[in-house]
This record gives sequence, structure tokens and C-alpha cells, in this order.
Amino acid sequence: MDGNTATTVLDLNGFNATVGLLTLGNNTGSAQTGVVGISSKLTLTAGAKLDGHNNGAGLISVSTLDLNGATQTFTTITSNSLTSNLTISSVIQNGGVIIAGRSTTQGPVAFTGTNTYTGNTTINSGLLQLGNFRALQNSNLVTSATSKISLTAGAGAYTFGGLSGSTNLATVLLTNATSLTNLILNPGVGASNTYSGIIANGAANMVLTKTGAGTQALAGASTYSGGTNVNAGVLLVQNTTGSGVGSGAVAVAMGATHGTLGGTGIINTTSLTVNGDGTVPNNGALRIGNTDNVGGVASALKGNLTVAGATNATLGGMVQFDIFSRTSATNTFGSDNNDLLTLSGSGTVDFGSTAIVKVNDVFAGGLGSGTGGNLLAANDSWKLIDWTSFSGTHGTELATFDLPSLSGYTWDTTKFYTLGTISLVSGVPEPSRAILMLFGAAGLLLRRRRKTA
Repeated sequence: MDGNTATTVLDLNGFNATVGLLTLGNNTGSAQTGVVGISSKLTLTAGAKLDGHNNGAGLISVSTLDLNGATQTFTTITSNSLTSNLTISSVIQNGGVIIAGRSTTQGPVAFTGTNTYTGNTTINSGLLQLGNFRALQNSNLVTSATSKISLTAGAGAYTFGGLSGSTNLATVLLTNATSLTNLILNPGVGASNTYSGIIANGAANMVLTKTGAGTQALAGASTYSGGTNVNAGVLLVQNTTGSGVGSGAVAVAMGATHGTLGGTGIINTTSLTVNGDGTVPNNGALRIGNTDNVGGVASALKGNLTVAGATNATLGGMVQFDIFSRTSATNTFGSDNNDLLTLSGSGTVDFGSTAIVKVNDVFAGGLGSGTGGNLLAANDSWKLIDWTSFSGTHGTELATFDLPSLSGYTWDTTKFYTLGTISLVSGVPEPSRAILMLFGAAGLLLRRRRKTA
């Protein structure tokens, strides 16, 4: 569509249309070419392009812009200013997006609708303006050196369907970064994203909130300071230095869409709260390691999660570990036999009355299946918590244990709060205990006979 010096708009007037490459532009000044239509759906099969060499702008403002189940490219060329932009106010659905803008100062692409598309958003060049807090609410943002975003909806909470790549967020947010008060990461069901960049404050004391049923992994040493809320799905920390969740308080929510915080990295915070009500469906969870109840090669699955700092840890939900193996023919166990939670620093650690310590058996063939590394013996022990660097206070110790079923042995958890271990004891009572039990039963029978008489 060529507007020359006039505003030229095609109104679909409630009808739907499918086009290949939609080209807008060659208009002058404030003139605009575009496609509009209340209750209309426009389906793109080859993307959209703004040719704004006369400094004009483009507009797509139908009710729904359908991406045809594919990744569509939005291109701006020969645009001369930030006002020579391609604005899409439609609800974008059903696909993914590539931005190919002219530069970061000329010909931006602006999303102003509450979009629902679930594919990735990749910025190969130019600038993407987010004029709606939920413009990327279901779309994972792929960060790179060419990813540049301007937050134009104002100050508030911006929702992304996830983050991936390794470019620091401060580099991606080219303008208006201080508008970001709450970074919401919202991967959907089945989505799993890994981001290794650093998340720093946008606004002062910016908060990070994890929503959505999917998984978001954070592998950078982040510095945001407003705290982390894990309200739904899984948030994994996989950093090797610093803190994967910044420096603020960390809270894991309970409820029907409870959150799970886990990983193999470092959580350095003054407060960690895992909420729960004592029921498995509702308890928030602290997952030690990246996986939960998944079998395989122990060395690849074993997770060491570290909670450090002057941490007051209130563990009222689920605390999950996997045990993978035992060292064959000996009671000495190696580092790959189970997940390990390392507690360091000071503070108070509480295992409240609603806490559940759940240990999953992911032995090949099942715990104690009979041969080699699975052949169990009395006094076998798994160290689940490393308390050696912890200089704080042990608070309440009231957790319920949900442990794998055993044959011929029982679990001993009496050293869990001191040495961090659970171990096996023979399921057959010792002779002295058996005799005491026999005398006790005889005494009870005698008392009953006397009452009868």
C-alpha cells in the first residue's frame, strides 16, 4: 500500500483476509498507511514491511493479527526517524516474531496490543517498542547483541513469556529501563527457557515474579534487589557465582498453582520462605537439583543447590531430593549418589510442621533391586544437607518425611537436622528389643486377665 502524501487506510470492515507480504509505506511526514478493521482478522503468510523512505508510518489495527502458525518477520526500511514506525495495535496470535528494523533510532516496530502468540520474539536489528505491559506476555524473548527494546507503556510490571540467551537485560532495555518495576516471567505449559545474562534493577528495587506453568532457568549472577516471588511453575537457579535471584527476599507460593524453586546454583538472600499447608498438591517446593524424580546417569542428574548469606529460611512446604545410586559393596557414598542442599552463612533454618521432606527413588531398577550398586546394607547413608558451613540457628524441626519404600530395612532420620543424613537400619528388631516387647505383651495380657477375674 502506497500512501504518497496522504493517509491511506484499508478497512476490512469486519471481514477476514489472508495476505502474503504486507507492504506499507512510501508516505510523507505524518501520513500513515495501514490496515484496520473492527472484528476483522488479518492473516500474514510472509510477514509485513514498512517502506518509510518518505518518513511516513505504518499501522496494523485489525482485531486479530494471525501469524499463520509460523514465525513472521516485521521489517522497517529507509525510515528516517523514531516516528516513522510500524505500529501494530492488533492482538497478535499463533506464531512467532522476528524484528528486522532499520536501526535503534529509525523505523522502530511498536507493539501496543495485549498479544497472545507463544512463539519466540527475536530482534535481529532495530528497536522494538513495547507499548503494552503484556505485549510479550506469552512469548520468550531471545536476547542477543542485536536485541533492543524500549518500554513505552509507562512504569509498571512488564510480562514476558520467558527469557533466553546471554545478553544482560540492561543492554537489551535500551530506553526507559527505569520504568520496569516488576519483571514477570510467564512461560506456558511445556515451555522451558534458559537465560544466562545478568538481571539488574530497572526501577530501584525491581522485583522478579515467576508465573506460568512452564520452567525458567536463570544462570547469571543477578543483582536486582526487590526480591523474587515464585508464584507458579518452576524457577531454576543455575549460576556459579553471585546469586541467581538477586539480593532480595525470596518467596515460593503455595496453592493450586504453587511455585517450585530449584536448580544447581546459588541463592544468596536474607530471607527464603517456602510456603505450604502440609498437603502435596498445595505445597510450594524447594527442589534440590534441576530435575525431580527423573532417572538416568547419576553424575548428570545430581544437583547441589546452595543457600547462602544471612538467610532466615522458613521451609513450610516441600523440600525435594532424588537419590540415584549407592557405592557398590561398601557403605561409603560418592558425590553422585543423591542431590545435596548446602547451607552456609548465618540465620535461622526452620522446618515447620507443614514441611514435607520428600526423597525420590530414581535408582535404575528401583532402590534395593538386588544387585551391584542397588544391593542395600544396614547403615547405608545418604547425605542430603551439608550443614558444615552453617553458623546460624536451628529452629523448628517438625517436618514430615516422605521416603521410598523399603524391604527388610527402615529409615533412620534422627541425624537429618545435625549431619543432614538419612540412613538404613535393619527392619528386624534387635534381640533385646524383641525380649522387651515380649515381656510388655505378657504384662498386658496378665492385667487383662486380672480385670476379667
